[in-house]
Amino acid sequence: MGASELVATPRPTCYDCFRPLSLCYCDTLRPIDNRTRVVVVQHPRESFHPLNTARIAEGCLQRVQVVRAHLTELDAQLATLDLPADAALLFPSADARDIDELTADERPSCVVVLDGTWHHARTLKRDCPRLAALPRIRFTPPAPSEYRIRREPQSDYLSTVESIAHVLERLEPETSGIERLRESFRTLVDRAIAARVRAPSAGRSKRPRPRRERTPPLALGTPRARVVVVYAEAAADLEGKGNHPLLVVARRQGAPVGAHLAPVQRLLLRTPAPPHPRLLEHLAIDPDELPGAAPLEAARDSWRSLVGPEDLVVTWSLGSLTVLEAAGFAVPRSSYLKEVYCNGQARRGVTVRGGLEELVRRHGATLPNADVPMPQGRAVERLRQTEAMLHWMRSENDREPDTF
Repeated sequence: MGASELVATPRPTCYDCFRPLSLCYCDTLRPIDNRTRVVVVQHPRESFHPLNTARIAEGCLQRVQVVRAHLTELDAQLATLDLPADAALLFPSADARDIDELTADERPSCVVVLDGTWHHARTLKRDCPRLAALPRIRFTPPAPSEYRIRREPQSDYLSTVESIAHVLERLEPETSGIERLRESFRTLVDRAIAARVRAPSAGRSKRPRPRRERTPPLALGTPRARVVVVYAEAAADLEGKGNHPLLVVARRQGAPVGAHLAPVQRLLLRTPAPPHPRLLEHLAIDPDELPGAAPLEAARDSWRSLVGPEDLVVTWSLGSLTVLEAAGFAVPRSSYLKEVYCNGQARRGVTVRGGLEELVRRHGATLPNADVPMPQGRAVERLRQTEAMLHWMRSENDREPDTF
């Protein structure tokens, strides 16, 4: 074989959507005369991802701007955008307002959307003060994502363009053609899947690569003495309004062999209005405790005495991390165990079904050396279940590396 035969011929590429010409979806992009200004702030790692969906919004919407810059430059670039005073950030934090609850007068004229993985979105908000300062809105997806290529961390997560389509439909229902965003998105997905099916399954044999040892996830590789497992709850008031941090329960996992774990730390936070009595009952909170609940600043001091700069905060899901963020609790490092568990199962082709309680029961997960007096209620029970799953997953990974 001559040297010339070894030179690969590059595939013809569309430099609008950055897809191979055979997979280009630009023919499906049709203009949408949206009234609401959309600003997409893109994480640098997402810019040239072949399945990036922000390009669909950029190709269809008449009022859209995609901000692309290095993380250290993004905040300065945002300062040049002249965002209106009523601009809102689409981000599902505990203090975000549901878009369906906004009156016509409260609907923002500009929506800022973060483009990237959930981890990337949190990084953008954390590292860009102008993003963090924006009021936040959220929504409940009416149906699961149609993204059949990239696995979403949770069933109710949507791609960037799907999120934009849903927000615009709620903010300006009178605008026609918004469904075109989803139509182009479906074409992107369908053509990518079809290309995978057409790809030959057998070619020239490849030299086997040595198996690379995976670094264990933070939740499983961090020394136990540095791991603090946390569960947190937020509460609406009696009228169902607001979503305020209410209760945080936490426990450090490190303990000498055979010794009991430390007691559970419980932080009850003062809320602007009394929580619903039924929630207090579920959380085993005596209404008489509410007058003595800690103001946010005092609760943050207590939190700082519990979690140090080198610690890892482990929760089961993102919900607890969202509550901690809303309370302004400093989280030096974090890991939500559900993602680690689901990723490990997905590598083995296992579909995860059931919630935390069901998974604890299915795997027979228990937490040894934890039989110390504990407060009761839903929050503490969720904390114990998270601890049990963490202990089981660490044991499985010790027994068979790369299980998770």
